[in-house]
Amino acid sequence: MLHSRAVGAGVSCEASGQKVRTHVQRLFYGWWVTGACSLLVGARRGSETAYGVLLVMWASTFGWERATITGALSLAMVLGGLLTPLAGRMLDRHDPRWPFGIGVVALGGAMLTLTQVQHLWQLYAIMATLYAVALATLELGMLSAYLARWFVRRRALAFGLSQAGQGVGIFLLTPLATWLLTQYGWRLGYGLLGGALLLVLLPVTVLVLRRSPESLGLTPDGLPATALGRGAARRPGATASGPWTLAQARRTRVFWAILLCFYFFPAANQVFHIHLVAYLTDCGLSTLAAAWGLSIAGLMSVLGRLLFGVLTDRYGGIIATQVSFGFSIAGVLLVLLPSITTPAMLYLFAVVFGLSLGSRGVTLGAFTADAFPGREFGAIYGWITSGQLLGGALGPWLGGLIFDFTGSYRVAFYGCLVGFLMSMALVWVASWGRRITPVVHAATR
Repeated sequence: MLHSRAVGAGVSCEASGQKVRTHVQRLFYGWWVTGACSLLVGARRGSETAYGVLLVMWASTFGWERATITGALSLAMVLGGLLTPLAGRMLDRHDPRWPFGIGVVALGGAMLTLTQVQHLWQLYAIMATLYAVALATLELGMLSAYLARWFVRRRALAFGLSQAGQGVGIFLLTPLATWLLTQYGWRLGYGLLGGALLLVLLPVTVLVLRRSPESLGLTPDGLPATALGRGAARRPGATASGPWTLAQARRTRVFWAILLCFYFFPAANQVFHIHLVAYLTDCGLSTLAAAWGLSIAGLMSVLGRLLFGVLTDRYGGIIATQVSFGFSIAGVLLVLLPSITTPAMLYLFAVVFGLSLGSRGVTLGAFTADAFPGREFGAIYGWITSGQLLGGALGPWLGGLIFDFTGSYRVAFYGCLVGFLMSMALVWVASWGRRITPVVHAATR
């Protein structure tokens, strides 16, 4: 009797262990890749908001004008935008650890060398080289193009989870950078932040990222091939056939409408990312309170990306994108109110605008991946999202220039409303031609 009980217990333990192992094995490796991409996104975006904190300190230390300081960031974005198509092509042809590893080293190197700046030309040289490379290789479009290999049915959700790191980066790094720079001075504080990011991100990039699910003997979403086909067919935006080449994509209305959209809304967003802390301090808030307002918006963007990821997978990228622009417009209107300095209004703005912050990378990324499937999607999306850096470069510089001429950011913020409205119109234009098929030449059949 005792023997039979022992045998039964052994069988039960073995079965239980098998269930645990099976449960662990069911965790698709693509989710680990998503987590790694989330860290890269958070570091890249957090470095930009930290630059907004540096802006005030450099203006006080060196007497440089704000438009001059933000001009260096704008230059980095322009050059990074020009490099993004090349980075996308590199992602298509090589192991992803190469472009993303180069980006991590460039980001950490840029932050460390910025601590040694003494003259304005040094600032521009660092931003035009190291930081431009970091922006191009760690750009959201690059990470989305990479994640598109790993997911089809849950693509927008994966985009949302990875880009939630952007909100976490803003939420954590903005107050952390403010504290480090005020506690230890901007040279040591910014150096500590850059060194920490380099030590964390480089091992994650090398150890976690892999070329594709097929390289590990897996399929996208971790599903059987038959289930994968049915899942793709159910996606609301998956109406275009493939595979697509870059040359074929550039002949479509969808390509150019989304590319132009990626010029307008990043320009509007960047005014807030870079100048919001300065605007709120000009309105009477302390630097720390203003930084916390921005960090709360970043935290809310985590929820927003997940929310819009679910909306995109269920209703399609077009509807989800238009809803997100509605939240952005409401946020701009709130920040223009005189009562923005009250805690209640500041937090309301942070919630409303934060829900839309970065959501277009999820909604438009999934829509574009559905519209242009194929092995050249990295190059295609690299071209499209180059506008995110080129258009985004206009925001910080123009916002600083308007402030220097008028002494206020209000005119710049009214321009943000125009940018968001233009973006909404371009998304509707893209939706008109979403049922598209590439021309397959005889040589490629």
